[in-house]
Amino acid sequence: MRLCAALLVLLAGIAAAAHGEEAKLWRVGFLSPYSPEWDAGFRAGFREGMRERGYVEGKNLVIDMRHAEGAFARYPRYMRELLALKPDVIVAHGSSAVAAAKATSTTPIVFVAHPDPVGDGVVASLARPGGNVTGLSDLHRARSEAHRAPKADRAAGIARRGSARSDGGDLSPSCLFTSVVPPTSRPRSKR
Repeated sequence: MRLCAALLVLLAGIAAAAHGEEAKLWRVGFLSPYSPEWDAGFRAGFREGMRERGYVEGKNLVIDMRHAEGAFARYPRYMRELLALKPDVIVAHGSSAVAAAKATSTTPIVFVAHPDPVGDGVVASLARPGGNVTGLSDLHRARSEAHRAPKADRAAGIARRGSARSDGGDLSPSCLFTSVVPPTSRPRSKR
């Protein structure tokens, strides 16, 4: 969460430098596929990370939140609402990054916990995302953890009830998923 906040601060700083602004009220649009209750931990960590960097709600920061609560058809309307508020950046949690990327090519977007941003067409690649979108991927995290089992060629995980898939469906509470971890993406182990 703190890395996401750092990315946000970096993007905001670039925007301020480009416009020659000193003190400003920063506006963040936040789009999530989840309910406010499910997202509470993420939002608390995000706010804490922003506070640690001097951005405080009610002082120099406004966070406009939209939670789809599993109703993915809400994404286009929520993105129109957020963009109408003229945010400095959009934070897109999980699969909502697809809708955010489709809605704007000018407002910076930072996605977090997206399962497959390259496969879903959100970014060109994780190394060089291109355009106005950057962020953190669950797939990237899984690949970066591959060093824990250097001989494994697959990783498995369990999704909790109501977790959103990038195609708009829901995963069942007992759904297992597997992912091939190519050897070239694994860090080399030290011997």
